[in-house]
Amino acid sequence: MMAVWDCHVHVFGDLGRFPLATERRYTPGKAGLDPLRAHLRVTGATQVVLVQPTVYGDDHACLFHALDAFGEMAVAVGAWSATAPPPEHPRLRGLRVDLRGDWSGAHAEALRRAADAAGERHLELQLSPSGLGALAREALTTPVVLDHLAGFPGEDAWPALDDLVCRGDVFVKLSGLDRAPGGLAGALPLARHLARRFPDRLLWGSDWPHTPLHPLPGLRDIPLPFRPVDLRAMLVTLADALGPHLADARSVVPARLYGQPLNTDEGQCIR
Repeated sequence: MMAVWDCHVHVFGDLGRFPLATERRYTPGKAGLDPLRAHLRVTGATQVVLVQPTVYGDDHACLFHALDAFGEMAVAVGAWSATAPPPEHPRLRGLRVDLRGDWSGAHAEALRRAADAAGERHLELQLSPSGLGALAREALTTPVVLDHLAGFPGEDAWPALDDLVCRGDVFVKLSGLDRAPGGLAGALPLARHLARRFPDRLLWGSDWPHTPLHPLPGLRDIPLPFRPVDLRAMLVTLADALGPHLADARSVVPARLYGQPLNTDEGQCIR
């Protein structure tokens, strides 16, 4: 039986054991191992990708604690930092890089340095839609995953996204869809478009536990509740919209990318 993957979850541990970074955008509540296990049962996932939250900065203690607790059913994506050595763990499959904002020389330099640090791992990029065209012009040296539906580009930016994914080493994560302009309904047209053109480049992630929207800077130290998201209803809606491509995004494609480092093969580009 083929494994079912959830390709994007976070774990937030006890603050006394796993302190948050001083420089952070928000303060989350606790979302530990038992609630995550319950979440995986609800969505039918048998494999999970633990993603380093931004609130921990380059301290991976909480991530690696969860990774070890879950054993072989879990792999992880750590955070790349310009000021710290890259994290190391046998089941670390990728490095997450924040490249949001208008593309600049600093973004290109960060991309290059992160790719050098990645080694046999891939990069998972937080990207603004305005950066899609610029990223497509960069010499990518390692596979790339675009977080949260590539930053929810408008239809005018779809050609740039298509050009980028057509390179064959770029994946798009169906995650955080409730954050899209217009919510899940607003995300569906792009999700359908990508499923039609790139059926083997999509990954599904729940984005559990649905971190709070970032508050004003002066309020970042106030713990905020996680947002309620009906994942069962979301999966039903996605299945109706994407058909069998959703099952592939939860099984075949993540097994190829996350099962072993750089375990990718040439992707389809359907015109």
